[in-house]
Amino acid sequence: MTVAELMEKLAGMPQDSLVIMSGDGEGNRYSPLSGIDPEAVYQADSTWCGDVYPKDWSAEDACMEEDEWEEFKRDTPPCIVLYPTN
Repeated sequence: MTVAELMEKLAGMPQDSLVIMSGDGEGNRYSPLSGIDPEAVYQADSTWCGDVYPKDWSAEDACMEEDEWEEFKRDTPPCIVLYPTN
């Protein structure tokens, strides 16, 4: 879901409503939204799973060479990460 799609879905909702996240796609567990990271990139491993890398990481944190890390951040889709409480 994109930010625009999320905003559209949230339009008109009471603004004091909690944001709750499902622990998985099947709805087995749920958790309140604890925070967001608007400065990350997402590398998909499949259509349902992937890895997130904070943009403020160093190349060493990402286990890459400096030029490789800069290219990765430039060429990998940006994302906003929603973090659950647990």
